[in-house]
Amino acid sequence: MNAKRLFLLLIGDKGAFLLPPAHLKDAHPVFAANNDQGETSAIMHELNLAPRVPVLILYDGQAQLYKTETLPSLAFWDRTKILMRRLQSAFEQAEMKGFLQRKNKTATLVAIQENAALTAWFERLKTRPALSGFVSLLPMESASLAAQLEPTAAKGWAFCLTQQKTGRTRFIATRDGQLVFTRLTSTPPSSASAGLIASTIALEVKALRDYLARFGLVPDEPLTLVAVMPSATHESLAVTPMDVTTRLFFTPHQAAVKLGLPFAPPEQDPYSDLVHLLALAQKRRPSLVLMTPKTRMLYKAALIRRMGLITTGLVLALLFVMISIDAALLIKSQRAVSAARQSVQRLETSFRDSQASAATGDDAQTLATLRKAVERRRLFQNEPPDVVALLEEVAPLLQGRAKATALDWQPNRLILEIKLLKPEGEEKNATLTSLERDQNSLQIDALLRALQDGLPDYAVTVTGSARAPSPNAPLSSQNQNEGAKATATFMIERKAP
Repeated sequence: MNAKRLFLLLIGDKGAFLLPPAHLKDAHPVFAANNDQGETSAIMHELNLAPRVPVLILYDGQAQLYKTETLPSLAFWDRTKILMRRLQSAFEQAEMKGFLQRKNKTATLVAIQENAALTAWFERLKTRPALSGFVSLLPMESASLAAQLEPTAAKGWAFCLTQQKTGRTRFIATRDGQLVFTRLTSTPPSSASAGLIASTIALEVKALRDYLARFGLVPDEPLTLVAVMPSATHESLAVTPMDVTTRLFFTPHQAAVKLGLPFAPPEQDPYSDLVHLLALAQKRRPSLVLMTPKTRMLYKAALIRRMGLITTGLVLALLFVMISIDAALLIKSQRAVSAARQSVQRLETSFRDSQASAATGDDAQTLATLRKAVERRRLFQNEPPDVVALLEEVAPLLQGRAKATALDWQPNRLILEIKLLKPEGEEKNATLTSLERDQNSLQIDALLRALQDGLPDYAVTVTGSARAPSPNAPLSSQNQNEGAKATATFMIERKAP
């Protein structure tokens, strides 16, 4: 239960003070005396600005009961059982009761007796749609007030003194920052002098110290007094003899500023109601919340419904995630199946094509092979040329000079590769001298002229030959080998008519 999001209603024996949550900008703090119906209606009007926001009551009346219990060394669930039995035994007649466990193996049992002011407000709050009946106790929620105003009060004994417009003057006795005892005394009338007020407080401090001797407060033990009182009483409180070691005084406005509260009461306001409410609103959750049996039952049912909704939401979210994962896996599987089907279809198509090719005896061939086949078909469809007659004309021209090593007949064109012949008795060397290469080149040129003169109907050209390289070019092993071969390629092509 986050106090910052709730209406906080301080109820005392004289009246009530409402503090709206900070997120309601149109609502304002309102005080109402117990016997003033107009002021009470004003509080209800503020509450109806947000009818579904719950109300947490901060009770500061006389009907508060406290008891401290020392616990044995037991497990947590065993301690809880013992505390429930002791709570029932100590406050059997009280409907609103509870306990707060401490770190020092002690627990504080608390209860609220029936009283007219609290009952009247319960009846009024029942008219709102929000669940009502949540009560916290001012002494327990403000037990750390003295240590917050004076850090040295966090160790040892300290008394915190405040006076409220909704009730009376409240003494809160703490030891090491934890509540030990609380007492509600009468607030001096506004006509009382500052000296009389200081003297009354001194007597209350002495009586409290004597009473707390049973809780371990020995006469010579240091005691800090933190009093949140009107500024007019500070001087008298400072000089009046008191059985305290340290005394500090704040006005309600100064205390709010010291605590860093969102806003502070007016500087001349003598009451600390707003300080207690604002301090509670800064907490993440109250120290202890009491409920009537009916409120507790309704609250547990609401928690179960809320947990059910949260669980349902988590289950739905988990289900959505699982469905998303399953859908992703299904899509992935479908894509894999589709790819496999396409692969199977391609294999089946290829297999059928292979069977069809095997049945007709046709084999797939490369593009180059098909081109050659088409060229051959075109070649043989035409009238075959008189290749033999042409070769018979070429043979005498090569007589004794060269021999044909390869030929390629194309339409109206003969490509003839020849090799020069060495004279008989001449030694064949792996490499040729420069003179020999030059002689080969001259022989190829002479053979070219002889073919051109002997075949007047044909154009004769040399398309490739192993002639001697340039005189300036280096004589590499490749050039030497080519020169040793002494070959040339002639293209003999019929001239156009």
